[in-house]
Amino acid sequence: MKLISRLACAAGLLAGLMPVVSCSSDDDNPVDPGNQQQSRVMAVHALSDGPAVDVLVDGVVVVPSLDYLGSTVYLTVNAGTRNVRLNLAGTTNTLAESNLFVEGDRNNTVFVAGTAANAEVVMLDDDLSAPGPGQARVRFVHASLDAPAVDLAVAGGAVVFSNAVFKDDTPFLSIASGTYDLEVRDAGTVTVLLPVPSLTFEAGRIYTVYVRGLVAGTGATALGASLLTHN
Repeated sequence: MKLISRLACAAGLLAGLMPVVSCSSDDDNPVDPGNQQQSRVMAVHALSDGPAVDVLVDGVVVVPSLDYLGSTVYLTVNAGTRNVRLNLAGTTNTLAESNLFVEGDRNNTVFVAGTAANAEVVMLDDDLSAPGPGQARVRFVHASLDAPAVDLAVAGGAVVFSNAVFKDDTPFLSIASGTYDLEVRDAGTVTVLLPVPSLTFEAGRIYTVYVRGLVAGTGATALGASLLTHN
């Protein structure tokens, strides 16, 4: 499922990070507050060059100074169309802006991906169905701007998720709980771009593994992988 295909929903979700979002008379979606639909959203900062960002909704900062690789807990959001901006933290320098819509009664994760010069807001639908006994549920997200199409595989073994490109996510997969050595490969080959050793997936938990950073990066901006827990 392409993340970019759901870009039109992403910033609206971020809008709901405010505990209460009022609807002005010219709101695209005027709603009776007593009947306001809500959803839950987690925000993740995966901009590869790592500047902290402020998330603004209708001109108001709702998530201040979110650091690189930082994430929020799930926050309650209000449905509707909102103006969302991503600014460099503490400044009025806008990296991305959209008037976007959020649907009600959803669980979502919103990624800020790309680079400061090419920032994008992308949104995933989160299926938080409980794993079976002794199992975890895992998906993979490609959030590295300059990485090619990749496979996520067991180290030296079978491919788990295949041919993901920038802004792709996969469906959740049930796996036996435990600790795994994984690797990110150039798609369709055995060329390892990134070893991902010793990832532990606990029974009953739901995870996203995401690749981020830059193939051409160094230090904090180098290609890497992170593990996000949803419950």
